[in-house]
Amino acid sequence: MESGRAQNPLVAKLLQFTPLADEDIRVLQALCSSEERFKGNVDILVEGDAPRSAFIVTRGMACRYRLLPDGQRQILTFLIPATSSICMYSCLIP
Repeated sequence: MESGRAQNPLVAKLLQFTPLADEDIRVLQALCSSEERFKGNVDILVEGDAPRSAFIVTRGMACRYRLLPDGQRQILTFLIPATSSICMYSCLIP
Protein backbone atom coordinates (compact mmCIF):
# COMPACT_ATOMS: atom_id res chain seq x y z
CA MET A 1 0.00 0.00 0.00
CA GLU A 2 3.04 2.29 0.37
CA SER A 3 3.19 3.17 -3.34
CA GLY A 4 -0.47 4.30 -3.30
CA ARG A 5 0.25 6.60 -0.38
CA ALA A 6 2.71 8.65 -2.40
CA GLN A 7 0.66 8.74 -5.63
CA ASN A 8 -2.57 10.11 -4.15
CA PRO A 9 -2.31 13.81 -3.19
CA LEU A 10 -5.23 13.57 -0.76
CA VAL A 11 -3.65 10.64 1.08
CA ALA A 12 -0.27 12.38 1.12
CA LYS A 13 -1.81 15.53 2.57
CA LEU A 14 -3.76 13.69 5.28
CA LEU A 15 -0.72 11.60 6.23
CA GLN A 16 0.99 14.85 7.21
CA PHE A 17 -1.51 15.20 10.05
CA THR A 18 -2.49 11.67 11.08
CA PRO A 19 -1.70 8.02 10.39
CA LEU A 20 -4.18 6.27 8.11
CA ALA A 21 -5.21 2.63 8.13
CA ASP A 22 -4.95 0.70 4.86
CA GLU A 23 -8.75 0.60 4.64
CA ASP A 24 -8.93 4.40 5.01
CA ILE A 25 -6.39 4.74 2.22
CA ARG A 26 -8.43 2.43 -0.03
CA VAL A 27 -11.55 4.56 0.55
CA LEU A 28 -9.67 7.77 -0.20
CA GLN A 29 -8.18 6.28 -3.36
CA ALA A 30 -11.67 5.24 -4.47
CA LEU A 31 -12.78 8.86 -4.13
CA CYS A 32 -10.08 9.82 -6.63
CA SER A 33 -10.56 6.87 -8.98
CA SER A 34 -13.02 8.54 -11.37
CA GLU A 35 -11.05 11.23 -13.13
CA GLU A 36 -12.48 14.07 -15.17
CA ARG A 37 -10.24 16.61 -16.88
CA PHE A 38 -11.11 20.20 -17.67
CA LYS A 39 -9.44 22.69 -19.97
CA GLY A 40 -8.36 26.05 -18.56
CA ASN A 41 -10.84 28.91 -18.25
CA VAL A 42 -13.85 26.58 -18.16
CA ASP A 43 -16.66 26.89 -15.61
CA ILE A 44 -17.09 23.57 -13.83
CA LEU A 45 -20.10 24.83 -11.89
CA VAL A 46 -22.02 28.06 -12.43
CA GLU A 47 -23.28 30.08 -9.45
CA GLY A 48 -26.86 29.13 -8.65
CA ASP A 49 -26.62 25.64 -10.17
CA ALA A 50 -26.88 22.64 -7.86
CA PRO A 51 -23.53 20.83 -7.57
CA ARG A 52 -23.68 17.54 -9.49
CA SER A 53 -21.19 15.88 -7.13
CA ALA A 54 -18.27 16.57 -4.86
CA PHE A 55 -14.79 16.38 -6.31
CA ILE A 56 -11.17 16.35 -5.26
CA VAL A 57 -8.54 18.27 -7.20
CA THR A 58 -5.62 15.92 -7.89
CA ARG A 59 -3.64 18.01 -10.42
CA GLY A 60 -3.52 21.65 -11.43
CA MET A 61 -5.69 24.18 -9.66
CA ALA A 62 -9.10 25.81 -9.82
CA CYS A 63 -10.88 28.60 -8.03
CA ARG A 64 -14.35 29.41 -6.78
CA TYR A 65 -15.46 32.88 -7.72
CA ARG A 66 -18.52 35.07 -7.99
CA LEU A 67 -19.27 37.79 -10.48
CA LEU A 68 -19.85 41.18 -8.93
CA PRO A 69 -22.50 43.61 -10.21
CA ASP A 70 -19.80 45.65 -11.99
CA GLY A 71 -18.64 42.53 -13.90
CA GLN A 72 -15.46 41.96 -11.90
CA ARG A 73 -14.63 38.52 -10.56
CA GLN A 74 -14.23 38.01 -6.80
CA ILE A 75 -12.10 34.94 -5.97
CA LEU A 76 -13.61 33.09 -2.99
CA THR A 77 -11.24 30.12 -2.68
CA PHE A 78 -8.44 28.42 -4.55
CA LEU A 79 -8.60 24.65 -5.00
CA ILE A 80 -5.17 23.01 -5.18
CA PRO A 81 -4.27 19.29 -5.28
CA ALA A 82 -5.78 17.38 -2.35
CA THR A 83 -8.43 20.07 -1.81
CA SER A 84 -11.96 18.74 -1.63
CA SER A 85 -14.98 20.60 -2.93
CA ILE A 86 -16.91 18.97 -0.06
CA CYS A 87 -15.16 21.36 2.33
CA MET A 88 -16.01 24.30 0.11
CA TYR A 89 -19.71 23.43 -0.06
CA SER A 90 -20.00 22.82 3.68
CA CYS A 91 -18.73 26.35 4.31
CA LEU A 92 -21.64 27.72 2.29
CA ILE A 93 -24.44 25.81 4.04
CA PRO A 94 -26.02 27.95 6.81
